[in-house]
Amino acid sequence: MRYLARWRLHQATRLLQEQRLTLQQAADAVGYSTGAILARAFKRARSALG
Repeated sequence: MRYLARWRLHQATRLLQEQRLTLQQAADAVGYSTGAILARAFKRARSALG
């Protein structure tokens, strides 16, 4: 499950940077229901890295 979450965040990051999608568009593309939930996932991942 962690692998899938990391993969989705990686893909979302790529979409945000390379294709200049909005947070909501990236969330839709990788399977998050809202941009806010994707933002929280980014925040959790960042805090887990220390």
